Amino acid sequence: MSCDSHETSEHPKEEDEVGTDLRDAFKLFDKNGDGYICAEELQSVLSSMGIPQGKLLTDCRDMIRSVDVDGDGQVNFDEFKKMMASGIGGK
Repeated sequence: MSCDSHETSEHPKEEDEVGTDLRDAFKLFDKNGDGYICAEELQSVLSSMGIPQGKLLTDCRDMIRSVDVDGDGQVNFDEFKKMMASGIGGK
């Protein structure tokens, strides 16, 4: 099977499920529901999951900065999607 563009519409449900999964994952981090993930929210989630990078707020700020395209100090859903597509923390 080739990857021609006309074939991508064969799996719209699968694409919708991925979008829903991404939205759900984003909501997990966006604790206050304002549409952005700030360093404090990231720290809260990572530390609650026992992930070492969540121990220091400065580390979380660095992670945010690495994917923050518009430079507002937060991650919006579009930035989150790009981050997830390229691999967490990858550029």
